[in-house]
Amino acid sequence: AIPFNENLLSRDPDNADARDELERARARAIVPRERFDELRKGMSHDEVAALLGSTRSGWTHSLKKGASTYETWYYRKVDGGTASVGFVDGRAWVAEYDGVIRLEP
Repeated sequence: AIPFNENLLSRDPDNADARDELERARARAIVPRERFDELRKGMSHDEVAALLGSTRSGWTHSLKKGASTYETWYYRKVDGGTASVGFVDGRAWVAEYDGVIRLEP
């Protein structure tokens, strides 16, 4: 949605609908620390996505090791950096924003 609306606004800078949608898309693409503080150990993929939003294409990593699957989802921080949520076998296990966040059950 961001590239589409930026392109539209480059051709039609007075398009209020495109400007509003661009701002909403940018707000969804950036995750503040406060939302990361709501994460809990053991949350499912769906619960994390409901809280933080779906990850962008290419912003995940998965590794199978033994009987377990380790995944990391990456998100854009307010300052432009990257935050992450780590999963083991589909359940949130660790998070990082401005350092490691200890997830409570």
